[in-house]
Amino acid sequence: MLSAKIRILVLYMEQDKSGTASPLKGLVLAGGESSRMGFDKGLMDYHGMPQREYLLKLLKSFTTEAYISCKPGQITDALIPVIEDRYTGLGPFGGDIVSFSV
Repeated sequence: MLSAKIRILVLYMEQDKSGTASPLKGLVLAGGESSRMGFDKGLMDYHGMPQREYLLKLLKSFTTEAYISCKPGQITDALIPVIEDRYTGLGPFGGDIVSFSV
């Protein structure tokens, strides 16, 4: 069941189909060090697929484009739209910065 905030966002997005609004893009931040988990948490099974791919699929249903932000070489599947981190040591902010290049 979708939360009330997500339902409001969906209703808002469905209102304007004229193309006058700015395109909405989505980003899954998946480039963490996984130091506490000990393994890439983006690969955890979530509804029968890796968690980061599930989130990408979910975002694509609400946005014009969606990407996964990750460390260089972390995702090698050419079918997955990836934005590789260029800035290290900044945590999620590094992925946010690079996403503005798309």
